Amino acid sequence: MTPTGFKDKNGKDICVGDTVKFRSKKFRMSGKGIVLEDKQFGYVIKDTRTECKSRNIGRMYLFCNFDESEYEVISELKGEKQ
Repeated sequence: MTPTGFKDKNGKDICVGDTVKFRSKKFRMSGKGIVLEDKQFGYVIKDTRTECKSRNIGRMYLFCNFDESEYEVISELKGEKQ
């Protein structure tokens, strides 16, 4: 598990492979997805929701510390390979 340097709202480290819920008050968006490492942007969240409109599936979201975004780890990878 590779730590991203970000923490969730409970102070838990967010790692690559974790599933997180997030909400951005500034940009008025929320979602749920898996944390991935990206060569261009560092770390991203790939939307995995299936209950939403198809346009969101697979969408990539950047981690944003500057806009009061809130993250919550809801499932950990626990050392499994991706």
